[in-house]
This record gives sequence, structure tokens and C-alpha cells, in this order.
Amino acid sequence: MFDWVTTNYPEVNVLVNNAGIQQRFNVLKADAKNNWSYFSKEITANIEAPFQLSMLFAPFFATKKEAIIINVTSGLAFTPFPIAPIYSATKAALHSFTMSLRHQLSDTSVEVIEVAPPAVIQL
Repeated sequence: MFDWVTTNYPEVNVLVNNAGIQQRFNVLKADAKNNWSYFSKEITANIEAPFQLSMLFAPFFATKKEAIIINVTSGLAFTPFPIAPIYSATKAALHSFTMSLRHQLSDTSVEVIEVAPPAVIQL
């Protein structure tokens, strides 16, 4: 994807990492032995994808006059939701990564922004 985007849209200067899977479960009832792939998808979407995309685009963006990486975390990064332990932990990890990324890119043209939406209630 990185190669396709930078080849077809070399002027791109914004990355928005806004992926998220939230699975609600109780660890005492979860079948992690036989169903780990179910839980692994949440980790891949919430951590691996934004980490990898940020790491791919950061050096490319650092050559630009202006660029922005936006990582969407969650209020649950700061106050975990007991029935969504993996989601809460992955958003906390993305929060920490975002802070480190911001520090590492502070001497470049790349601005690093974290958006941490609060809880959303579905009616």
C-alpha cells in the first residue's frame, strides 16, 4: 500500500490511522487456546497496522515541507473498559507509540497528533 500511495500520489502528506476492532469478552470464558486468531485480529488492526504505517510514512513525510500523522486512540487508553481488555490495552499502546513518535519527529516537518475520542454509546 505504501508503495502504491507514494507512487500514485507523491504529494501525499497526511496519514490518518483510524482503525479499530473492539471485542468484548471475559478472560475466564474466552477460548484463547482454540480461538487465538479471533483475538489476534484485534491486535493486528489496532497496533500492528498503525505502527507499521507510521514507520513507513514517517521517513517519506520527513522530506516534505509539511506533513501530519494522526493516530486515533481512545479514552479507553486512559481508563480501560473491563469488558474490552485487548482494545483498551492496544489503544494505550498506540497512545504510548504516538508520544514516542512525536518526540522522534520533533526536529522534522512532521506533526504528530493524537485524537482520543471519549466513550460512544450506541442507542
